[in-house]
Amino acid sequence: APEIGVRVTVQTSTSRAQYRDLLEEALEAKNLLTTPEAVSVLHGLCRSPLAIANGVARALEPEAETRHIRSVELRRIIAALSPEQVLRNASSTPRKALVALAGAEEFLTQSALAERAGVSARSLRDHLPDLVDAGIVAKVDAGYRLQLSFAETDRDDGELPERYQDIYPRWVSDPTVSNDVHAAAGALRTAREHHGPDGPISPEEAGFAGDVLLELTEPWPLLDEVLPALWAVTTRACYREDAAVAGGVLVECETEVMGRRPRQLSLQEATTGELVG
Repeated sequence: APEIGVRVTVQTSTSRAQYRDLLEEALEAKNLLTTPEAVSVLHGLCRSPLAIANGVARALEPEAETRHIRSVELRRIIAALSPEQVLRNASSTPRKALVALAGAEEFLTQSALAERAGVSARSLRDHLPDLVDAGIVAKVDAGYRLQLSFAETDRDDGELPERYQDIYPRWVSDPTVSNDVHAAAGALRTAREHHGPDGPISPEEAGFAGDVLLELTEPWPLLDEVLPALWAVTTRACYREDAAVAGGVLVECETEVMGRRPRQLSLQEATTGELVG
């Protein structure tokens, strides 16, 4: 008998479209409309579409009139989740820190964040740079914040309250570059600063990070994910010229002119020896 082949699609991860479809369905019950920014944020920060549905159900009340979801409401959704429902492939400390920052209504110092998240200060210190490098968390003099709008409704400085602004993580607010690029750059920077074989290493001591790609045993991660991300890092001037990211190999050298500059001669002066003017 002839062999019969049946083509079967195997999906190993949840697609952005599936996140979008479930978010639209969950928001419909709240009289809210989704946005591309909302899909990007929740797809990036939540572990599954089911987590999004749970967060919407717990955090949002039905609106009297239909409108688009705001950044501040994305903050509420994440704050309503458990640490196990956020940040795929992350350890417990960054997950707890993310949920704690989502529930905060002001900037938090590192010690206050550690206490609020229930994690050790040392563990938080090790993981916060990754969240900052990825553009999920912002660090300023006042402390740390999640890059989503606070729920404030008035301000003393006369500026528009954040509730009515839309603040998003860097990979959403910078649509020309995907989060993979920022994450790749952040990984290179963090690796150079914290994970040298004998402790922190200087840019001069580290070559191009592509050397570590030789350890890959399968070609597909290299072809599909790693090389495009690293190539994109090299095309961004802010990363290409940052020694903490690129290392000494990719940083453009500055030209220093030493000594007195020679006077340039005109063609007539060079051929006749007579000075002009």
